[in-house]
Amino acid sequence: MNDTTLHDPEVLVVGAGPTGLVAAVQLAERGVSVRIIDATPVRSDKSRALGVQARTLELLDKMGLAERLIAQGERTGAINFHVEGRHTAHLPLGELDVDHTPFPYLLFVSQVKTERVLEERLNELGVQVERPVQLLDLRQDEHRVSARVRHDGQEQIITARYLIGADGAHSTVRHALELPFHGDAYDSEFILGDVEATGDLAFDELHMFVARKGVVVIFPLTRTTVRVMATGFPVARDDELTLAELQEQTTLLSGRPDLRLTRPTWLSRFRLHHRGVDRYRVGRVFIAGDAAHIHSPAGGQGMNTGIQDSYNLAWKLAMVLQGQATDTLLDSYHAERYPVGQRLLGFTDRLFSVMSTLGPITARLRNWLTPILLPRVFDARGSRIFAFASQIGIRYRRSPVVAEVSDGTDARFSRGARAGDRAPGAPLPQGRFLSHLRGSGWWLLGFCGEGDAATDAERLRTRLQAVCADAPWIQPLMISSTPRPETEGWVLDHEGMLHERYGLTGPGLVLVRPDGHIAFRSAGPGVDALWAWLDAQRPTRPSASAVRALPSADARSEVARAG
Repeated sequence: MNDTTLHDPEVLVVGAGPTGLVAAVQLAERGVSVRIIDATPVRSDKSRALGVQARTLELLDKMGLAERLIAQGERTGAINFHVEGRHTAHLPLGELDVDHTPFPYLLFVSQVKTERVLEERLNELGVQVERPVQLLDLRQDEHRVSARVRHDGQEQIITARYLIGADGAHSTVRHALELPFHGDAYDSEFILGDVEATGDLAFDELHMFVARKGVVVIFPLTRTTVRVMATGFPVARDDELTLAELQEQTTLLSGRPDLRLTRPTWLSRFRLHHRGVDRYRVGRVFIAGDAAHIHSPAGGQGMNTGIQDSYNLAWKLAMVLQGQATDTLLDSYHAERYPVGQRLLGFTDRLFSVMSTLGPITARLRNWLTPILLPRVFDARGSRIFAFASQIGIRYRRSPVVAEVSDGTDARFSRGARAGDRAPGAPLPQGRFLSHLRGSGWWLLGFCGEGDAATDAERLRTRLQAVCADAPWIQPLMISSTPRPETEGWVLDHEGMLHERYGLTGPGLVLVRPDGHIAFRSAGPGVDALWAWLDAQRPTRPSASAVRALPSADARSEVARAG
């Protein structure tokens, strides 16, 4: 290894796929010393994962990377369903603008490009991926993790405060922790090809063809190329896939003889597993992404879930390392992300089983019901389906590190976005509200209230400023229903839509975490409950790396008396 990498970091990341890269970028952006190693000599040129969901784009937008990635991909504004060659449903994603996300579509972009964008950002932060560096084993105690690695035939020990295993389905980290990987392989075989395609089909949209003998899905890659993936037939051979075989199965399952495939850049046949671990944290070691859960590609959730795993973990690690939170904050990583992984495994398993069934009776029933049910499901529940598939609907209401104070609140408060939910957006005259919450820090929203229930805005702002001085990693943002002469730090909610989305008529406080989820909310202008919650998250004695001393009790009392 060169001299620039001969140091022991605070965090060692094993694996330089999207999951590991997001973790490394987030840690480096937050001032944490990080190294990232990968066993492969070069980044793979195979575009394994394709779909980037709306929630992932929101997180990448916080990192300033969404536009870079969008410029290199294809936006898919619609999904089409075909049964036995008949077009049965057209789902325009743009009409399902759930929670007013800035990204009401599915972005198709090669994983190679996703990794390149992330690695370029990591390099801008002064961190290089170290290749090929193979993790051999690891040991840990209550203070550190020691990783034994091999590079150029030589062994080295890297010592870190924490280690993140993002090293994929065959994770060495998972094996070293002796974590069982529960699950099994699917019975069906997949075939896949990245090809050029012609025919009477909108190739900038996703198409799923369901037939009695299997399923074929066509994903847009560029204006001229697509990915074709087919399944539903039993595993029967292990030779290399040919373009002729891919064409034969595509024609058979789609019922479209006009659909012609040429110029393949990648052809593959493979089987998939559905597996997951029971623990995402073991002492000072964490696992994320495919190291923790692998499943069917149905729904396009895999890479997105891994990215969100690592985003959830990275800001928590940074806060603990910088003395802003206790180590118990790290336990919430498993508490929040493990249920997401389990739900994902269950959903993709059921969806894959239904769509790829080999039983003739079940297949006929599926094909008969699909054109009847799909339009009704998407009419009545389209927004809920998009919220799930796009991962915007993920929430952490049972997390040990979120809270809300509901004493004296009304029914509107209970209908609003709750602690643990993704902070919702709303259309405003000055643009989408979520654009105000960019950046990877915390936001404290001070709602002034509406009409006769409104509070004095300046007094509320004084309280918010005191809280943010107490916790300088938090930025205040005032939400007012009346225009203000100043614009910095204020959002005009003239029609009260934001107040309604957050369950407030009168004043209230909402603390939004770096990942865009609500950490705390309360009704009324008081800050004592919020201060108490913040104090419970922090070490009793702030470390020397903490940004500043906390205000004294007398200072807090003075703020409480303001107004």
